[in-house]
Amino acid sequence: MTAAATQQSSVSQAGKATMGLLIIGFENPDPLAKEDNKHFSLGFNCGGGTTAMALWECMRSYMEIGPEAAPEAAALNSGANLRYYIDYMKDKAKERGWVLTLLWEGVFGVFIFNAPLATYLQRKKLYPPPDLTYPDIIEWSKPLPPEQWAKRSPELESAIAKREAELATQARDAA
Repeated sequence: MTAAATQQSSVSQAGKATMGLLIIGFENPDPLAKEDNKHFSLGFNCGGGTTAMALWECMRSYMEIGPEAAPEAAALNSGANLRYYIDYMKDKAKERGWVLTLLWEGVFGVFIFNAPLATYLQRKKLYPPPDLTYPDIIEWSKPLPPEQWAKRSPELESAIAKREAELATQARDAA
């Protein structure tokens, strides 16, 4: 499995827009797969840069450690949205100064676009996640029993042992 984070920026009359993807690629483990069915990739439109790397780290931790490694969703509590908005304004003030931040984020963001209300409604809608009670979903979501887990091939075990020996030799030579 490979992962790549891409990011690109464009400038127009509306200003700078930055977009990006996290692309995850993997190969079909079937040795008899046809050439057009050997390579797969998924793209996540997550903004690129730090956001893409954070998403990859979350996915990697989930795969290597388990579900307990994934961060909890932000719970709705009485001050979460206000704290989020204040932190956001502090970050913007570092970029533009407090006068422009209060004018743009304060006046336009609160009174015209009502960003805190939009954030609250978004979190209220998305947290907690909905229960998926359809029987097919429940059956599909059950974890595989350990005997069905993928096992390392003898070739991979050999390559790992060889590489570990090389690293041990390098560490011994460096010391």
